[in-house]
Amino acid sequence: ATGKDRDVAEWLSGIAGVSYEDLGREMFAAATSLEGKNIRELFGQDFKEFKLADRRIGIAQINAMDIAPFAPMYGEILSYMDDMARVQGYDLLMLMLTDILKAGSEILMSGKRLDIIAKAFGVDTESRHAFLPGVLSRKKQIIPPISAIID
Repeated sequence: ATGKDRDVAEWLSGIAGVSYEDLGREMFAAATSLEGKNIRELFGQDFKEFKLADRRIGIAQINAMDIAPFAPMYGEILSYMDDMARVQGYDLLMLMLTDILKAGSEILMSGKRLDIIAKAFGVDTESRHAFLPGVLSRKKQIIPPISAIID
């Protein structure tokens, strides 16, 4: 946020009688609520497809204040991703659960080319999920290391 953004936020928080930090937390919590959403909706709300060399890669991203509530859903999410990879012909599918407060992303992975993730990020892919500290952006922090492995 810019200085002007912070000034306006402080001014508005004075009118509303709530701190802009609390308001921001509430807004993020509401935006990332799991209530009433199925896996398909969660996965599809911010999904991008990439074609790298002859590989078809899909990456979904969910930004949240706390990604812990997603953990009990990993099995169901990975099952959905497996079906999507098979039916739609993806070589690699990823879901980035980006934790705003921890400044990193838990990635869930599916597809026949998990070796790309292992090589690009130096993580074990056996559990099909891993935390990448400091990784917040698909375009700037996920795609470049994957591109380097594929090329």
